[in-house]
Amino acid sequence: MTHDEQQFFKELGARIAALRKEAGLSQQAVADALEIAQQTYANYEVARARPAVSMLPTLAELFGVSVDERLGLHRGGTAAAAPHHSCKSRSSA
Repeated sequence: MTHDEQQFFKELGARIAALRKEAGLSQQAVADALEIAQQTYANYEVARARPAVSMLPTLAELFGVSVDERLGLHRGGTAAAAPHHSCKSRSSA
């Protein structure tokens, strides 16, 4: 994982934690909604693990934000910094 990706997931985890707290939810409540263990969810908040993309809509709904806001792509109508990944295909060696 690149430095930019590591930083992105650290920031994503911090956003998850902040949104959860703003919503007044416990880690266990969010984990239950995602049908995962509380410790797995806790690892997302501190970037020890990466949430599956399929979880993003559920998280956005729980926290009352869009998936873009959840990813940190938009805040108050402005784009926030997020790593840009090109869609170049990788050839097998």
